[in-house]
Amino acid sequence: GGSYNGGGSSLGNINRKSGNLVAGVESYKSYMAGLVIKAPESLDWLAGSALYAGIVKGLEVGNDNDPVTYYVGGSLATPWKEVTVGAAYDYLANGSFAESYGNATSVYLNFQATEKLKLNGRFEYATSSGGLFVPGGIDDEKIIGVTGTADYALFANVVTRVEVRWDTLVGGSNLRAFDG
Repeated sequence: GGSYNGGGSSLGNINRKSGNLVAGVESYKSYMAGLVIKAPESLDWLAGSALYAGIVKGLEVGNDNDPVTYYVGGSLATPWKEVTVGAAYDYLANGSFAESYGNATSVYLNFQATEKLKLNGRFEYATSSGGLFVPGGIDDEKIIGVTGTADYALFANVVTRVEVRWDTLVGGSNLRAFDG
């Protein structure tokens, strides 16, 4: 502990090459593991539904932190083949400092409107011990996020995506999430 080591999972730059801010070295690695269980075709309209679980161990970005991200989620096919629903839960342990945390719960809806157009909506609720979402940090941060996405397949293997996102800090603070 006690040194700053380049990238890190808590700041969204888990794949960043280590810098030499204090004692970072290029040999530092991130580790990840994942598990996917998919429903077989024999389950009729549930075919293709899936459960996901994963873990990512990233690089430290502050004093006395040891960031680990845990993920569990699932997507559920519906009787309407164009519609898929899902939910996910993420938990970040020790992201900013020892014993800090951040977590997010999300639900989403995907609609295949046409062969080339897919519409997606997502609602998220996230909390943290402070400093993860708001620079300067406040205790017990709470954020709501709403995202809408339209994917359009222009050509084979080429997707154009437009996304609109709204985030707000809840709980009476006048601070802005993600530094405005």
